[in-house]
Amino acid sequence: MGVLLDAEVDACFLERWTILWTDGPRVAIGTRRLWEGSMVARRDAIAAYPALRRGEDSPVAEALVNGGKVALLDLPELYVYLVHGSNTFDSAHFDAHWEAATLRFEDPNAHLEYLQNRVPIAEALAANRGPR
Repeated sequence: MGVLLDAEVDACFLERWTILWTDGPRVAIGTRRLWEGSMVARRDAIAAYPALRRGEDSPVAEALVNGGKVALLDLPELYVYLVHGSNTFDSAHFDAHWEAATLRFEDPNAHLEYLQNRVPIAEALAANRGPR
């Protein structure tokens, strides 16, 4: 919200976010892009969401980028996306994110401890182990 207000923009998105697989766990910092799911925006700047099964946030984000002022914030620790096996997209989608990531933690313990100081990672892992 601070970026939205201070920069006087219509929306702010994270440029990268943290992706956490609950079955390993594995942790990655996503590729640099506009992460639709991280959007904070002025209500009057947002177009109506289309009735889509998945990807409904992409056209909304594209409309904001094409018709307004948008800021990108590179603080991936502000958003931790959990891959738990029951996500809207399948495992191949998330495997592609793993391959494209700007940083991958094969042994994520130190990074998980870092995140645990900010968000309840241990609790999220325990609650979202997902199907195996």
